[in-house]
Amino acid sequence: CTIIEDQGGQLGLLVERFDRYYDVKKKHVNKIHQEDACQFLNRYPADKYRLSYREIAEGMERWCTAPIPEISQFIRLIIYSYLIGNGDLHAKNISLYVDSKSNTVQFTKAYDLVSTFVYGDNNMALHLEGKKNNLRKKYFIQFAKRFGLNSLVINNIIDEVSSVLLKNLQNVDQIGFDNNKSKLLKNEISKRLEDLS
Repeated sequence: CTIIEDQGGQLGLLVERFDRYYDVKKKHVNKIHQEDACQFLNRYPADKYRLSYREIAEGMERWCTAPIPEISQFIRLIIYSYLIGNGDLHAKNISLYVDSKSNTVQFTKAYDLVSTFVYGDNNMALHLEGKKNNLRKKYFIQFAKRFGLNSLVINNIIDEVSSVLLKNLQNVDQIGFDNNKSKLLKNEISKRLEDLS
């Protein structure tokens, strides 16, 4: 994505959609077959906050061509979302797509990643091992083991995500929040990093 400024000086994000591609030869925009978790679990859109991360991973086990690496990426997304205070990782923000070239079902790129913590939302959108907040490394390990991933894999994911966040923590000041919200978010990310260490 790119930060852009309109004529009135308002900042915005210009985002390239990953679920569409332009066919230069046909001069046509094509859709990529994708389904969010409500769809691939055959649930109503209104159920987006009623599912659990476990139910979604179980659906991924059924539908993904190679479920273990895809569930690993899903867990990476949950960890990242927890660390940044994203309380909006619900079932409609988690999707699978069909790669038309390889005819495989895969986890999509992450989308709609926001920190809702600064707006008073301390909880994850869905339950992980029965919890929506105060998550610890042991809950991620327990969750991962259900799907054939060991603690070493989860420790590596946590270390990788934590390292990137630590390197970029000072960039929170550039998001556009006021000083109090920026400080609040940096403190919460630091606390959550400690919780998962």
